[in-house]
Formats: sequence, C-alpha cells, structure tokens
Amino acid sequence: MKFHVILLYVKWIKRLMEIKQNSYLTTNKKSTFLYALLVR
Repeated sequence: MKFHVILLYVKWIKRLMEIKQNSYLTTNKKSTFLYALLVR
C-alpha cells in the first residue's frame, strides 16, 4: 500500500516538473519573440 502511494507521488512530481519546464519554455519563447519585435 505504501509503495503504491510513493509511486503515485513520484509520478505527480514528475508531471509537475514537466508542466513547470513547459511553461518556462513557452514564456521564454514569448519573451524572445517580443524582444525580436522591439529590436526590429
């Protein structure tokens, strides 16, 4: 039972990290796009 809960917890953390990374990448792309517009 405990092992199952730990496995679920690890899965959840991995998912959270993925979401964090994805959001960071999208914001990075947006800022780069805005910077390109400003420079031009």
